[in-house]
Amino acid sequence: MRRLRRGILGSRRARRILRPLGLPAVRRLRLAHARREAGDYAAAAREFHELGVQGEAEGIPRSVQAFLLAGQSYLLAGQRQQGLDDLRHAVEGARHFGQLDRLMAAGPRIADELRAAGFASEAQTFLDSLGSAGAAPSTSASAGPRPPRLPPKCPSCGGIVHPGEVEWADERSVLCDYCGSVIPGEEG
Repeated sequence: MRRLRRGILGSRRARRILRPLGLPAVRRLRLAHARREAGDYAAAAREFHELGVQGEAEGIPRSVQAFLLAGQSYLLAGQRQQGLDDLRHAVEGARHFGQLDRLMAAGPRIADELRAAGFASEAQTFLDSLGSAGAAPSTSASAGPRPPRLPPKCPSCGGIVHPGEVEWADERSVLCDYCGSVIPGEEG
């Protein structure tokens, strides 16, 4: 069984990323994503925020994504200051965990989502905080052949998969930005 587990989880790095998150956190993530999708932004924001705080306290780099979603959800719930605070916190967390380049790659998409929801000034504030954090401009270079398609959502936690921003576990699988689960590419 140990051999099979290593094969499924991929590299040692992937196992290290997955290990701290555990099943209760994945359940909470699934619930938060479902609440956000259902339009219950305030409840989703609280859950994402709590997951971010807990993850950060435990040294889990994926807490950055939880703060990003908390910030967006707070804004959608009409809680502007809390939303901006969590977006700024995500940028600081990205700096702390060495993820500024990944966040810079996702920054334009996040800002576009904010603008589309009617938060143009908040989108600019987010981009400004990202720029002042010292993030380098994104250079997206292809690292070899990729699967033709990725599923739209993580099967474990329900988080949206953004194909241009994923971390590849191997040549056919990616790691979920939210829970760290390995997501295989779809054939075809």
